[in-house]
Amino acid sequence: VYVHTGTYTEHVVINKSISVVGQDAVNTLIIPTSNGAAVRIVDDNVFLSGFTIVGRNAAGVEISGHSTDLDNITIDGVIIENTKGAGILVSGGADVHNLTVSNSSIHRNYEGIVVSSDHTNVYNFLLLNTEVNYNKNNGVVFKDKAKLYNPQLIDSDLSWNGDNGLLIDHAEIVGQLLLDGGPKNQNGEHGIYIKESSLGNFLVKDADVSFNEGSN
Repeated sequence: VYVHTGTYTEHVVINKSISVVGQDAVNTLIIPTSNGAAVRIVDDNVFLSGFTIVGRNAAGVEISGHSTDLDNITIDGVIIENTKGAGILVSGGADVHNLTVSNSSIHRNYEGIVVSSDHTNVYNFLLLNTEVNYNKNNGVVFKDKAKLYNPQLIDSDLSWNGDNGLLIDHAEIVGQLLLDGGPKNQNGEHGIYIKESSLGNFLVKDADVSFNEGSN
């Protein structure tokens, strides 16, 4: 589905395998009419690209569903801003295989990207060449008993957030967490903060975590 430039005042639910591509991310806007996520993804094989998503009191993009298996979701070339929730939220006990967020800008939200809640499992999460900054609290958050398998954060900017660039809080990382490239600095607290979580291997390469207000 190709969407021409314009402002679309609605809530979007993607409940089939589909590519939804906006003509121009800056000028193709999705703005929800009321509370609730601007975009909800509840099916496999979804490609979402080319939009500015402006949230209200919930997430910009929500991927959720108790005991729901979701495979191959890609969010590429989007701008998600000004939500009072997370820019992207993965929760609700979903099992998500192959989630990619790439070439995007996620800023000025309450939180940037959040993976949370018990029984939420994300296999092969890739954050690539994406700016997650100027969010009120944290840039990327793994929390509340969520489990991630081999997540990779590559060439992504997790700077200038109110609290932490990356927060891992009561979560479990299975396999290897890779941070490769991209700054995690100038955050209000820490570049990387790990609290009461279980980690397998943790590999940091070429990532600048300097100049955070707390210890890095």
